[in-house]
Amino acid sequence: MKEAMLYRTDSLFLREVVLELEKQKIPYRLTDERVVADSSVLFVILDHLLEEDLSPFYREVPGPGGVFFFHLLLDTLLVGPLYHEADTGGCMACLQQKYKDTGREGLLPLLYGEKTEYVAQPQAAGFAADCIRGALLAADRLHRYIGHVEHIHWDALRAEGYLLRKHKGCPVCSAAAPSVAAPRHRQTADTVKQGRRTYRLRSELDTEAILRKWYDPDGGTITHRYRELRSSYIEAGGMELRIGPAYVETGFGRAYRRPEAMKLAVLEALERYCGMCDRTAPAAERFSYEQLSGQAVNPAVFGLHDAETMAHPAYRLQHYKESLPVYWTPVFSMREHREVLVPEQLVYFADGHFRIGTNRFVYDSSNGLALGSTWEEAALHGLFEVIERDNFLCAWYNRLPLREIDISGSPLEALKQLIYFLELEGIQIRFFDISMELKVPSVWALAYDTREGAVMKAYNAAAAHVIPGKAVESAAMEVITSLPIYAAELKEGGSAYTRAQQLVNNPGAVTEFEDHVLYYASESNCVQALDFVLRGDGRQKASLEELYPDAYDPGGRFTHDDLAGDLEELAAAVIDRYGELYIADVTPDEVADFGYRAAKVLVPGMMPMTFGEQHRRVIKERLIRERERRGLDKDFTVNPDPHPFP
Repeated sequence: MKEAMLYRTDSLFLREVVLELEKQKIPYRLTDERVVADSSVLFVILDHLLEEDLSPFYREVPGPGGVFFFHLLLDTLLVGPLYHEADTGGCMACLQQKYKDTGREGLLPLLYGEKTEYVAQPQAAGFAADCIRGALLAADRLHRYIGHVEHIHWDALRAEGYLLRKHKGCPVCSAAAPSVAAPRHRQTADTVKQGRRTYRLRSELDTEAILRKWYDPDGGTITHRYRELRSSYIEAGGMELRIGPAYVETGFGRAYRRPEAMKLAVLEALERYCGMCDRTAPAAERFSYEQLSGQAVNPAVFGLHDAETMAHPAYRLQHYKESLPVYWTPVFSMREHREVLVPEQLVYFADGHFRIGTNRFVYDSSNGLALGSTWEEAALHGLFEVIERDNFLCAWYNRLPLREIDISGSPLEALKQLIYFLELEGIQIRFFDISMELKVPSVWALAYDTREGAVMKAYNAAAAHVIPGKAVESAAMEVITSLPIYAAELKEGGSAYTRAQQLVNNPGAVTEFEDHVLYYASESNCVQALDFVLRGDGRQKASLEELYPDAYDPGGRFTHDDLAGDLEELAAAVIDRYGELYIADVTPDEVADFGYRAAKVLVPGMMPMTFGEQHRRVIKERLIRERERRGLDKDFTVNPDPHPFP
């Protein structure tokens, strides 16, 4: 048996472990070197959990065998992690930062940085000696501790496991941020599709690797996962990203089968993680548009808040002027094929939680954010979302007469059966065509509870996709899962019910994201605001084939052999009508390691999705252009009712 390499410290626990090694006749050697040249594991045995003890080891590349830590904390033992050359995780200081960020409490954050009284633990010394013996016999036995630690409570006879994820603010192991942040655009080699009408490159979704690295209730990026039991018709589940004590982002998944719903929830959580903030940017200097006008896009082209909106009592944003200093980020211009700068706040929806002094002057959302296997796939689906929401808002603010869709002849058998059973219960699921000049099939789904006394009267959603059935099914999934969830919450009579009552006949009170849904819990609000939708345009329902003939043409649009061709075709159509299209690659390295890319798409002149009446961003020129295309009067009043988009 080879010698165990022990790092020399004045630790009392180290002395106990040495005595146990001698008792078990396990050979060992004490060393002052922090890096062992051969494949031996270096064991570091400490009485406390102090940053000054950890930092020297993380400043150097570990030896081939790695560095393994033991910390005796009162009557408990912290085992691991193994700091190894294959390690992409974090350290104990990262876990401490995560606790601080989320406001969570526990024994570890309480003891972190504290020199507590030493309490002899023979069990702990014996356990450490056994671990060392096992590593000498087979070094890979410790590999399960790469990016992972165990906290053993001897008195309680239990152990807790913690996942270690790198924290950008870690004082021990965080690498210095790069001096320049740049999008990783068009780095994909292979975007060949499995079929001409296939727009995802992966046929199977595997999220197990993501959960193994990211899910942990204490130190994970994903801290909570659940099955949404209130969704009584379709499987639904969520994955929560706890960003702060009062800030949680959730990835939500919906599918006919539970495994698929949970996988989609993981991927949406991954997507939202990418779109929150730029995790690679340095603490950049702020500049005004005046200073950068030669290399930056004028923020005004994306639609700003008008004077009426800024006069709303709940408006809290800065008033924009070209001299206002803000953070900027590079995006790729699809028209000019070069990088330009746009305000960071138009790309990342939660930058204010991660940066100080953002001077946010415009409310923006995750609209246009999408995940894909490649840059092109993510950008294409992000563009679908931008089109979907623009079309929805154009229909809403114009109160357009809409053609209702008949899906009875479609191959969506599972959905049709579900709708049949919902109608037996008194819930109507209706679909309306909101496609506009780009001719990308866009669908508005409306779930309407016709039963007397229904607590949640209506729920709305939309989707756009070049395959009409995909758009219908996606929008339907959202309304069919969400209507019963909100109904169950309102029946409980808690804060949601109180808020819904406050919003009855009170559109100006809609100030939060969820208010847009709760406003349409009320029958009187629905009767007044949704009448133009529910009555349709007076024509007979139309089938998907009638409405979208090009989508059923084998040689029609978007039938290239690769996704890059489809993206270029749709981008050209957008640029022809709107003048420009910008795409930001918002993929952090840790997401790229899973084989995914995330993109945020911006189209100047398209309607941006906002929440709260104090945040309206209505581009009236866009509304007028659609009215002219349809032959409607250019003199009109913008719909004053809050949009019902969730």
